[in-house]
Amino acid sequence: MNSEISIKRKLSAIVVTDIAGFTSLSGRDEVFSIEILNKQKNIITPLISKYNGKLQKEMGDGLLFTFDTVTDAIRFSIDFQNEAKNIDDLNLRIGIHEGEINFIKNDIMSITEIVYQLFLSRDTILLF
Repeated sequence: MNSEISIKRKLSAIVVTDIAGFTSLSGRDEVFSIEILNKQKNIITPLISKYNGKLQKEMGDGLLFTFDTVTDAIRFSIDFQNEAKNIDDLNLRIGIHEGEINFIKNDIMSITEIVYQLFLSRDTILLF
């Protein structure tokens, strides 16, 4: 059976974020951990628009964004980190990577590979 799958490739700046200690926090206080996620969402929503980004995936407390330029990805990440510093227990880890990504039906393919490259690449910038 040969079905045609449409794959769109695009060079993008990729930002992956994670809340350090979130699993432990959610185990201790589920209601508070949901409040942290809502505060995170309130911060990122205007920043995504400001820097022409797109939230591609939500994986629990982990988020994956794409941006057309590395400059926009870095500026987004710096603003996100600066705003998050004012919120207790919103301790972000942010990774930035540039590379070609594959979309199938508007979904990013090979998330594991992107995350692996992001955190293990020597060209990755990590902002804490």
